[in-house]
Amino acid sequence: MYPEDWETLVVEEIPAFFHPEMGGVLQVYSFANKVGDVDSMKELKNYIAVHEIEFNDELVATFTNAEGTNILSCEFKKDDRHWCVYSISNKNKLLIATYNSDTDIDDRTYKILASIISSVQFLN
Repeated sequence: MYPEDWETLVVEEIPAFFHPEMGGVLQVYSFANKVGDVDSMKELKNYIAVHEIEFNDELVATFTNAEGTNILSCEFKKDDRHWCVYSISNKNKLLIATYNSDTDIDDRTYKILASIISSVQFLN
């Protein structure tokens, strides 16, 4: 769930969530494996590689929400943009959520993002 004062926009079938005064945007991409469970770490590495960022698994935060969903999180800065990337999976389903901003991300925004990401529930 996202805060009620945030707006939504869908561009090229990718939903984006943002607060008009914060300068950043959260985008969500969905995937599903037809056979077997998703490898969240592999998918996170793949996403980071696309941006030509050196992956360091020691900088990845890992947690599980109340629904048993696995969440991996990392952040990086590239071309003066600050990125937070989340790999969110449960069995064969995966969401990659990215928040990017042209300004540093403050504690308030981190808390909002944590609340949004930890509220993810996958339907069967």
